[in-house]
Amino acid sequence: MQTKQLILILYLSFFLFGYSYTIQLSNLEQQLYNTQQQFHEVAQQLSNVQQQLHSVQQQLHHAQQQLFCITEQLFNLDQQMPEEEQSLYDEQLSDEGLLVYDDQEQAFEEQELYPGSAVTYVLRKTSRFGDYIALYSAAKFLSEKYGIQLLYKRFPFSHLLAMDLHEKKYDKGLLNQFKKVFPIRSEKDFIKQANPKQPLLYNICRVGFDFEAVFAYAETNAVFCNRLRKMIAPIKPLDEFWLPQDRITVAVHVRKGGGYDRPLSSVQQFDGHLNLVEYTQTVVNCKLYYAYIDQKFPLKFPPDQYYVDQIKKLSAMLNDAPLYVYLFTDDSNPIAILEEYEWIIGKPNIVFNCRKEENRHDLNVIEDFFAMTKFDCLIRPQSNFSKGVQLIGKHKIVIHPKKAAWVNGKLIINMVNIVICQEDGTIVKASVPVNSGI
Repeated sequence: MQTKQLILILYLSFFLFGYSYTIQLSNLEQQLYNTQQQFHEVAQQLSNVQQQLHSVQQQLHHAQQQLFCITEQLFNLDQQMPEEEQSLYDEQLSDEGLLVYDDQEQAFEEQELYPGSAVTYVLRKTSRFGDYIALYSAAKFLSEKYGIQLLYKRFPFSHLLAMDLHEKKYDKGLLNQFKKVFPIRSEKDFIKQANPKQPLLYNICRVGFDFEAVFAYAETNAVFCNRLRKMIAPIKPLDEFWLPQDRITVAVHVRKGGGYDRPLSSVQQFDGHLNLVEYTQTVVNCKLYYAYIDQKFPLKFPPDQYYVDQIKKLSAMLNDAPLYVYLFTDDSNPIAILEEYEWIIGKPNIVFNCRKEENRHDLNVIEDFFAMTKFDCLIRPQSNFSKGVQLIGKHKIVIHPKKAAWVNGKLIINMVNIVICQEDGTIVKASVPVNSGI
């Protein structure tokens, strides 16, 4: 009897366990079903959000197209110059030996040495305004020296310059006129490929063109200098850049990269390096000279110590005369740089200034470029931007780096060139120790 009861109890226990397990399994299945339903609802919501996002993207695309059309219309309106203003501008361009031609081909009628040939340049998306000015100047140099047609390509801000009105514009349809296109990197490349019997297109294909030849030609050719100045000039007058009349004015181009280039690695300020610096001095005719540029080692980003040293050097050269030093930079915080230089240099004869409003690498480009040409002195890096400034400016003294060396994480500018412009036309080049004075 007890055995039967035990078996019954075991049977009931297994039955209850199985029933409980079945109930739990059913609950789990219900939970799984509910979770699947929730997932489906979330997936549906996500699909709706994606559709909304796609709709917003389409609206944004249409808005961008409209903005592009508006920008094009504004650009075209900006290019339309009233006839009276155009006539007045042509009269201004006729000053100082620059001839203005109604038909661009007429300009080369008497001097064309390579009939049918032309020179242009490659535009790169990574280039900045100074790079484009350098390319245009190189093409203008070959055009003027060898009497070949310049085919001008538009670049950012060039529609604001006189070249956009007076140079013959490049067009892909013109390629059929040339038997071959030659990439060139220097004047030597041009001479090597030049053929007066064939119509050829010479394409300057890099920013680092051999500018030694360009500046050497500028030293002895006032007509070229004047024409270059007239082409690299704003169509419409810019706001007057104020400069004091009772001080020697000094433009300092502090190239920092401004968020456009990679970060700098050198220590920016240091001592004990002046014994490593060598100065070369050049005395030239003030009316014709545009300084020699060493293209082998482009020193675009010297440390702050370079600018501090050269401001002190210039002040000493000028017997600590009253100076007005204006810092031009692509940095977003020029005031911080100014305050740092002012504190480190600590000379009472120097008044510092810089742009106080918003500043970055793509703002104030044209304004800063032409403002820098108006100063008595220029301290610059190996930047195409300030090389262009020097090329068309009339500075009395220009200071720029020529060589550098890395010493324990410090970028030492160990050779600096100082260009002094004089009226007597003499050209003297000499290297002097840094402590000997100039």
